[in-house]
Amino acid sequence: MTSEQASKLLARITSDPEKCGGQPCIRGMRIRVIDILERLANNVPAAQILDDFPDLEGVDIQASLLFAARRATSSYSCTTPCREIWRRSQDIQKDETMSKIADSIRRGLQEAVAYSKGEADKRAYRIHVPERIDVKAIRTNLGMTQDQFASQFGFSVNTLRHWEQGSRRPEGPTRAYLLVIERAPKAVRKALQAA
Repeated sequence: MTSEQASKLLARITSDPEKCGGQPCIRGMRIRVIDILERLANNVPAAQILDDFPDLEGVDIQASLLFAARRATSSYSCTTPCREIWRRSQDIQKDETMSKIADSIRRGLQEAVAYSKGEADKRAYRIHVPERIDVKAIRTNLGMTQDQFASQFGFSVNTLRHWEQGSRRPEGPTRAYLLVIERAPKAVRKALQAA
């Protein structure tokens, strides 16, 4: 790997005192590098990590590993006095970090309360739509056959069969629509009847 490639990867790792107590995170998101590294250490496959964190990209995992390697190299190359100074600075940083973490948690709770009261800026929040939707479970929970489900909600029977067999997966907006069908089927029916 060239130094330019390494620099590009390491640029994906950010640290913001306002997020996660200033811990290294991925691209300014609240996904900590340590979260990725711990999953890798527990033999969680990269594909599963990407499923667990939909906003994560494969190169983010590579960046996390490179970041950890650089950190390990820099701490082990110190001489004994250097390590002692580093340890002392870590103790000082822990106190500061705990304050930052407490502040971050407090801000997060305030944001959550504001959001639940409808006072938060909705543009600042994203809706999470899972990558995988169990279409068959949604249909069977509604007590419908494939034909009924397809005609009631505007899908083709063939597409529905492919989804249930796993040979195809619903795309983003369709997954969102399926979630609405699962959680509020009466509202969907009412909206479709009005149309």
